[in-house]
Amino acid sequence: MAGVQLSYSVTNALGLLVQSLDRCNSEEVPAWLLGGSCGQLLQGVVLDKGPRDIDLYSDLADAGRLRACMARFAADEEPLADDSGGCFSLRSRFSIGGAKVELVSGFTIGWAQGSYPVYIRRLLPYANAPHVPGIGGVPLLPLAQEWVCCRLRGRQERALRIAEAMRRDIPAHLPLLWVLAADSGMDEILRLEFPELAEFPEPPRYTQDSPVNQEGSMTYGSETQSDSYVSPGGTQSLRG
Repeated sequence: MAGVQLSYSVTNALGLLVQSLDRCNSEEVPAWLLGGSCGQLLQGVVLDKGPRDIDLYSDLADAGRLRACMARFAADEEPLADDSGGCFSLRSRFSIGGAKVELVSGFTIGWAQGSYPVYIRRLLPYANAPHVPGIGGVPLLPLAQEWVCCRLRGRQERALRIAEAMRRDIPAHLPLLWVLAADSGMDEILRLEFPELAEFPEPPRYTQDSPVNQEGSMTYGSETQSDSYVSPGGTQSLRG
């Protein structure tokens, strides 16, 4: 349905979250991006129904500071390490006016060729942050990353809808799309799903100075996120 919009409860919750994170008292501003159905809807992906919850994504190193910034909304006492569905993440749950919020940190997909971690700070140069009425500026998980994740997880219908949204301005998504597809071994799938890419030359491979590579290589089969996160009291291990 083209007319699907964010509900009042989700809009209000996002507005309060943005305020809390903008006012966060931290030596380093923790990085986060809005993903899932909310982020996709705000980027023009056609959904059958409005989002019922909110998914924020961060790297493990930012999880503790983000939890502290949103402490007044906490719905759990501590984050939960989740390895269900062939994926790993550290999940923190919050509740704002009836809207459920999850902070998903260190999200990593297990697949045939190894593991595929999503590094949020590396995506920041490619993330749009539109000003949404009633919410404010919201940094969004790029659709290129959403597409790759959906394909790796077998969520083909959602991947097709994300692809449709990207086609409205495919050149804007190309720089990140090429890199993520190459590093996930999805070059051929990319070309099959986006035949229009034949009209565009494949860009040069990223270098050490490329925004997407500022924290190191994005070769996903061999690099994983640390198994610890930074809490307000210091670094804590996720291992038992």
